[in-house]
Amino acid sequence: MADEVGSAALSAGQKAIEVSAELIKLLAPLAEKLLSTVYHKSVDGIGGIGEKISDIRSKGTVSNKALFMEAQKAGCGISTTSNILSRDVGAFVEKAKEYNIPVAVVGKGDKQTIEFLDRDKGVVEQITQEVLQDRLKEAPQSVKCFNISENNITAMKAAFEENGVECQFMRAADGKIKCVYPAENAEQVAVIKADYKQMHSEIAENLTVQKDENGITITDEQLGKSFSFSSANKAQTMQVLQEQFGYSEAKADLAANKICRDLGLDKEKFLARTQQYDNLNSLKTNIRYQSDDLTLRDMRFSSVNFKDGGNTHIVISNGGKTAALTPDTMTETEMKNICTNQLGMSEYQADKAVEKAVKIDKQVKSQIEERTVGKDGLSHSISIERNSQNSFTVQFGGKSKTYNFSTINVADKIAKDFGIPKANAANIVHKASMQSVLQNKIKNTLKKKPQGVAAPTLKFNESKGLKR
Repeated sequence: MADEVGSAALSAGQKAIEVSAELIKLLAPLAEKLLSTVYHKSVDGIGGIGEKISDIRSKGTVSNKALFMEAQKAGCGISTTSNILSRDVGAFVEKAKEYNIPVAVVGKGDKQTIEFLDRDKGVVEQITQEVLQDRLKEAPQSVKCFNISENNITAMKAAFEENGVECQFMRAADGKIKCVYPAENAEQVAVIKADYKQMHSEIAENLTVQKDENGITITDEQLGKSFSFSSANKAQTMQVLQEQFGYSEAKADLAANKICRDLGLDKEKFLARTQQYDNLNSLKTNIRYQSDDLTLRDMRFSSVNFKDGGNTHIVISNGGKTAALTPDTMTETEMKNICTNQLGMSEYQADKAVEKAVKIDKQVKSQIEERTVGKDGLSHSISIERNSQNSFTVQFGGKSKTYNFSTINVADKIAKDFGIPKANAANIVHKASMQSVLQNKIKNTLKKKPQGVAAPTLKFNESKGLKR
């Protein structure tokens, strides 16, 4: 992956190697001698140079020497665009043919150099942008997202769960809330959103609420049913709606929101004991390090791990634009292309953003497991989870034990209990101390589908981000 750093986009600054017209004229006789048997055409015929020099021509529209001769005729220099990925060279050459300009390709392997005439710099820049746009269409997407209002978080979460699709939520740099989901589920999500919109319309059109001294009466005109009950919080209201009207959890959530709004209830009291804010902060949000580059200060980096996969997705928000990088499955070239083309970053910012994404990915991995070699000579994974400010749990080989950070020589005890080297045990204690208790609680809460009254709300301090 590191080999591709710097070759991410063809729009990188061109490394101009200027060859003066005077130097070309001095060397022209030699070039003319070499090409005298085949070079009889003007620049319009350069692309058809005969097979007699096939051994010296490159993969461009012309050979290096033919380009040299054309430069001599035009009285201009030759420039190069270096470090071009080999997979992009073919597209570049094809576009050069369309624009009828001569280019030569030098080198083999993953990175190559394209030579062109100084007079064609403007055309080459245009070709570069077109190749970039074509590459962008092929850019991999690990996750996708859409905007959602804060009031609809829990209802949308329920709609996703009812259809077996996972989603999580984050607040972007522009303050808007994003629903994040695996890109592979894009078609399913389109159906979920359409169904959700239909549910929203049905609630708005058919559900009526009336309040008198005896309590609250709720009617569903479409079902032709109604019931009365005393004022309650959202979780209790949703439970009654599901029991009386047979609503799904998502539809009951939308209906409860309408009841709160129509009756003018105290929103904070009504939403008490719901997972709405847990869902909003279910990602490790706004991750910041002291070493962050200054140019990234207005961007938000969040990490998400969906339950069905082991990859960490780094969701980046830059102004009103949001995209995700997945270091495990993307090359640094692909991640830089996403940063520059989808998030509007400069080349410098893209470099720094990719560095930070890789750092976050490594940190997330390091905090939840430790690798050790067992007595069988094989590498095994030890699971680590911090439970509270003072305790953490270690799982290995079907065995699970909880330890206290304040225990004297706790690493020695872990090594003895699990039969692992003391160095691994010391790493386990360190990694447990680096974990966020809050994030672990949120993760475990989201794994359990709410039954009846939802779990208590967990408060989250965004400014702290991922604890190190």
